[in-house]
Amino acid sequence: MMTTPQDPPAYRRPRDLDARATPLRQIAWGAELFGWNIVWSMFKARSLEDASDFGGWLLQKIGPMTSAHKVALRNLEIAFPDMHRDEREAIAMQSWDSLGRTSGEMPHLASMPVYGPDARANVFNPERLDAVRESGRGAVFVSGHFSNWEVMVSAICNRPLDCLITYRAANNPYIDRRITDARHAYGIKVLAPKG
Repeated sequence: MMTTPQDPPAYRRPRDLDARATPLRQIAWGAELFGWNIVWSMFKARSLEDASDFGGWLLQKIGPMTSAHKVALRNLEIAFPDMHRDEREAIAMQSWDSLGRTSGEMPHLASMPVYGPDARANVFNPERLDAVRESGRGAVFVSGHFSNWEVMVSAICNRPLDCLITYRAANNPYIDRRITDARHAYGIKVLAPKG
């Protein structure tokens, strides 16, 4: 799907996710959104550096209390059976720090330059993106969740390179919409949730 610079950002979401929601789930989504808006406002009111630090600190406090932390530890034990439990715990905590920093930085991405003298990231070989754009042919970029993975997407979209981003939609449709709005603000035109 090719877009032009004047096309509005597109929002897509699998319809079955919301159709399965019970009234109680809808209420829970509203409560989650309320919390999201408070934390988002706290991140937005801070400088990029302070928001990143605060996000890392916050998720290191909250993350270990979630079932996701137990899953991370179990997966690390499966992948690294000889690794000491303290080392697995340290890796899980570093993951919470990274996720928290990514979350804290997200409200600032639209104003964070990735190219030029004030760039906040190092983009190596950007001419490869230019070559893809100028070739008129498509390409597939594959990424991982390293550091702030949103910065890499911003670097691609702000080259500018017309692209469609595939992602896993958040379970909460209201938060999913907030995340996609933030991504549209820093340059993504089309987000296509997998599934």
